[in-house]
Amino acid sequence: MRTSSIRFSLACTLSLGLSVVCTKAATYLEIGGQVVVEAEHFDSRTVDTTDNHHWHVVPDDNTNPMDPLMDTPATYNELIWTNARGGKYVQSYPDQAGGGQNKNTDVSVVGTDAVLNYKVQIATTGQYRLYLRFSGYDGSSDSMYAQIVELIDGLATGQPDWYRYVGSVATADFSQIRDTAPPGGTAIGWNGTGAPEGDTANQIGGGGGEVLAVWTISTPGTYTIRISQREDGSALDAFVLQLASLPEPDDPGPDESPIVGSPYVRITQQPKDSMVANNQTATFTVVASSTGTPTYQWQKASPGSTNYTDILGATSASYTTPAATAGDDGTRFRVTASITGQSTTSRGARLTVDVTPPSVVRASGSSTFNKVTVFFSEPVDPASGTNTANYSLNGGLTVSGATISSGGTRVILTTSTQTTNAAYSVTVTNVTDLVGNVLSPNPSTANFTGWVLASGGVLHKFWDNITQNNIAGLTNNLRFPDNPTFMTLEPLFEYPPNGGGEAGDNYGNQLSGVLTAPLTGNYVFFTCSDDPSSLYLSTDENPANKKLIATETAWSNARQWIDTDPASTSDVPSKRSDQYPGTQWPTGNTITLTKGNRYYIEVLHTEGGGGDNVGVNWMLPGAGVEPPDGDPPISGTNVSFYYDPDGKVTITQQPQSANVPANSPVTFSVVATGLSSFGTNINYQWQRAPSGSSTFTDIAGANQAQYAIPFVLSADNGAQFRVAMTLLPAGVPVDNTRTTSAAATLTVTTDTTPPVVTEASGIIQTVRINFSEPLDQVSATASANYKIDQGVTVNSATVVAPANAAAIVQLAISGATAGKSYTVTINDVKDRANNAIAPNTTLSFIAYNAYYDFNDGQVPTGTAVGGSAAVLPTGGINSSGVLRLTEAVGSLQGGFSIPDLVNGAAVTNFTVTFKLFIGQGSGNPADGFSFNFATDVAGIDNTSEEGSGTGITVAFDTYNNAAAGDPAEAPAIGVKFGGIEFATTNLTKATLVNDQWVDVLIRLNGDGTLDVVHNGTPYYNKLDLTAQGYAPMAGATFLLGARTGGEFETHKVDNLAILENAVAAVLPTKPTITVVKSGGNLSVSWAPAGGRLQSTPALQGTSTVWTDVSSVNPANVAIGSSGNLFLRVINP
Repeated sequence: MRTSSIRFSLACTLSLGLSVVCTKAATYLEIGGQVVVEAEHFDSRTVDTTDNHHWHVVPDDNTNPMDPLMDTPATYNELIWTNARGGKYVQSYPDQAGGGQNKNTDVSVVGTDAVLNYKVQIATTGQYRLYLRFSGYDGSSDSMYAQIVELIDGLATGQPDWYRYVGSVATADFSQIRDTAPPGGTAIGWNGTGAPEGDTANQIGGGGGEVLAVWTISTPGTYTIRISQREDGSALDAFVLQLASLPEPDDPGPDESPIVGSPYVRITQQPKDSMVANNQTATFTVVASSTGTPTYQWQKASPGSTNYTDILGATSASYTTPAATAGDDGTRFRVTASITGQSTTSRGARLTVDVTPPSVVRASGSSTFNKVTVFFSEPVDPASGTNTANYSLNGGLTVSGATISSGGTRVILTTSTQTTNAAYSVTVTNVTDLVGNVLSPNPSTANFTGWVLASGGVLHKFWDNITQNNIAGLTNNLRFPDNPTFMTLEPLFEYPPNGGGEAGDNYGNQLSGVLTAPLTGNYVFFTCSDDPSSLYLSTDENPANKKLIATETAWSNARQWIDTDPASTSDVPSKRSDQYPGTQWPTGNTITLTKGNRYYIEVLHTEGGGGDNVGVNWMLPGAGVEPPDGDPPISGTNVSFYYDPDGKVTITQQPQSANVPANSPVTFSVVATGLSSFGTNINYQWQRAPSGSSTFTDIAGANQAQYAIPFVLSADNGAQFRVAMTLLPAGVPVDNTRTTSAAATLTVTTDTTPPVVTEASGIIQTVRINFSEPLDQVSATASANYKIDQGVTVNSATVVAPANAAAIVQLAISGATAGKSYTVTINDVKDRANNAIAPNTTLSFIAYNAYYDFNDGQVPTGTAVGGSAAVLPTGGINSSGVLRLTEAVGSLQGGFSIPDLVNGAAVTNFTVTFKLFIGQGSGNPADGFSFNFATDVAGIDNTSEEGSGTGITVAFDTYNNAAAGDPAEAPAIGVKFGGIEFATTNLTKATLVNDQWVDVLIRLNGDGTLDVVHNGTPYYNKLDLTAQGYAPMAGATFLLGARTGGEFETHKVDNLAILENAVAAVLPTKPTITVVKSGGNLSVSWAPAGGRLQSTPALQGTSTVWTDVSSVNPANVAIGSSGNLFLRVINP
């Protein structure tokens, strides 16, 4: 236990020179069973002198010379928390997101430095509950401990010595705080639940279930509330200690309690927002406590205004408005309570005047065939909403009961038995909203269908914001089981799909279906998850008869069925049905199923933070061999499921007809919304019909809300395009959501625009020239149309891009020297409309040993990809082809290898340049990218940011794996040789992970030094490798690799150029033009300097005539009264 500390109280801060800290250290008085203290009004606070962790008052300590580190929120790139009471709060610093201090080693650290101590005087005895207005930014700053010092007994029995509070939000807004889970309740802006000391799962690393944070205070007196750090970065705004029987505090909560011995007036119950119908009155009430009799004055502010004015005669604790009208909607009311010399003002309570009647949105049956859920547009009155006389069903169905859901927007009817795939309707009458507006239209009717059985998949339901990380936290949530955030159909009995390891944080999910036994005999079932899961099997296909047969009590990696990894869960027997000691199966751990019979099966799972997964596997009768770790789970081919075939797609914007020239792009789009039991996600399939035909066929791969044709053909003239949409998974037998848009017609006009060259790149054997559009094959492949200077011969020309893509012409050349700059001149190349390129079009390139632009979407010849790496036709610079090493999915590794390029010669120097993209990932993205050059690189399938081989590695590490309290080892760019990192430059995460393309240069110099430049910044210049044992290598391979883990990001590379044993020439810079309108003139400037400005009124291929305008930079150009003007700069 730490014993060294600095303790200072606000009462003594003036003597220490801490004049900037607001000083209200005192003992606060409990009144009516409640005491409230602002976080900055502590009696004392301490510093952990081992690492300077301390409690920092924001904003007071931002300029406090006595603050241990003189840090501020800006030091940690943090937002200022909003909705702090009084504009101040206290936060644990330093805050190292993703890798900060976490005091979860043993119970002895609870209540040790750094701590906050508060004094309260209690007169009313009883059971008290402690609410904290606190949270953190991320999974590494979301917990703190709370104690009542005088009640600590050090015993494991009795009331807890402490509770561990878990942050409920990761946004810097105190008003968004909630109780973390039932049975916490519905407090807004406060958290009154914590994991207690006595919870064995909470010793001390987490996992304990949250309960009401209560202590029994049996003796009046002064007590100390102690707050101590579990994870740094946690922010505390205030606390409320009140009798557990009192209503939960609202947002922002009651006034701070008075100091013992001083006169006071305080508001103990704020006026609440009120909603009324048109012509109804609203009553606002305040409860105040004081040392004298308070007086009251109510005020109001008009909608949208913050200017409050007194209401004549409104001088009591309650105020009732006149009959409200629609114009009063948004008016706010507040009250000032006063005694002699003191006053306090309440929050502004909002008046909502609801003039909109409720409507029926839709209805849905259920998998049990005896429930119908009616969805309303707004919360409905419980009395009218649950009155069974207000509902009637056709098809012979009767209603025997009605319950209202959490939130009040859904009413669940209990009905007689429905028939699968039968059409029904429910008629709703006289239901009102919360203020009495009657349903419109009244009555209303909604159609629904008896649920349908489908095979070949596992039904998956997902609930977000499940912050209590145990199964009860999911099943006790009011949205479970009928109101998931979304649903999916999974091909295997697992989630995330394909053995993935990251679907988010703070969620719960359910995988379920009807399992058909393929054999008769004894089965063993396995569950595997991160974090806990519970596996159930029914004795038949009825979910009501399900039995618990296995649990994951802690966590395992994805598909870790028999748990050969000692680093994860130690409770292996509980994961399998033949050993689980808590089994509910009627015949114990022996589960015998009959071939052809159907059995309901489900797994429930919750996730806190970090990696996550859940899956179910089995061992069939007679198999005799357990499924090894890594084996796929039960296939969906063995599972059936009942689903709701209904839903509705609403089109708000139909596809529009288009008129475009041939060989130019066109995009068709649709705007639609959808709603079904599977959620709001729409599946799209675009279709095409030839001109004059009404027969539409699916377009392969056209599955988005937009369909783009990069270059239309003349033959497309008159073609029609439409999109079919559905809300259900593909392959289900009944789909009542399918909707087809109107057809849009494409009119194609004549193409008069000549092609242009967009890019040229080359190696010593070939040159690739990228054009703006598809080309005429004859002219594009005529080698005589291409000339290269300095004696280089063009031997052949080949179009290597697909037929309807922007052309890429590959020239086979001879006579080039590595590292030299060359210019290619192009003439007489035409597009498909016979428009010729501008005469003597030129572009320069450097002859590299290798250059990969990936624009053809193919893995370059001689190279290889492994793991998650792939070459894609889009996603690169300017939407061109790209090498993607990982997508933004957890637990991926991908590599791209380039073999020896110099035929076994020793490499004395190289220059490698490329575009690098890292981003689009999780909140704390990981893990990074590496560049490797070695004779022994290995593991193309599992290359990581740590590198491969014993040669040269440059590691772009984005995730800090340092232990708590240790110096951060990332984000950083590090250099290794011989497998040892000998140079590290730490960076901000935003430097490496920035969702944009950046230039990277890695250069090995002939003197054995290394240069590394990232996004224009040289991080290493002439870094000596020889001291590490470097010598020129022969036969070495280049390898690029990247990895994701529990956190993730996308890693992509484009325009990769490699030059070995030569020094690269410098290409001339292509001029860029800037045009600024000034009156009737254009001011035209260009860079670099030199050359001359030319213009033409029209682009006419080889006949285009360019006229010199000026060699003065900038040049003034008069704007004509009509027509076009094209400008270019010639800079030879």
